[in-house]
Amino acid sequence: MLSNASTNACTDVDSYRKEMKALVTTATEQLNLSTVKVGPLLSNLCKVLIKHKVKLESNFASVMLAVMVVEGLGRSLDPQLDILAAATPFLLRKAAKDSLKTLMNKEKDK
Repeated sequence: MLSNASTNACTDVDSYRKEMKALVTTATEQLNLSTVKVGPLLSNLCKVLIKHKVKLESNFASVMLAVMVVEGLGRSLDPQLDILAAATPFLLRKAAKDSLKTLMNKEKDK
């Protein structure tokens, strides 16, 4: 997030990274919809960004809002859903497409 932020005045990058790592660790330990609380997680994310003066990109803010809506819907449909297990096939497919595209572009540039 720090490198993608259009503006940031972060003076303690190490502290920022430690706090972000703690947030990610907390999130990945609670990927079941019955245990993960997206609202507080995103609230903590915003607190870290504000504390370290890192601007949240508007696209990411839209994604945060969408995730909160999907969380509520998912929780009502299947609270035991493992988000990571459900998302893995899509993430792998996307990563494979991106890798292939990168390789093709490198080959084309030769």
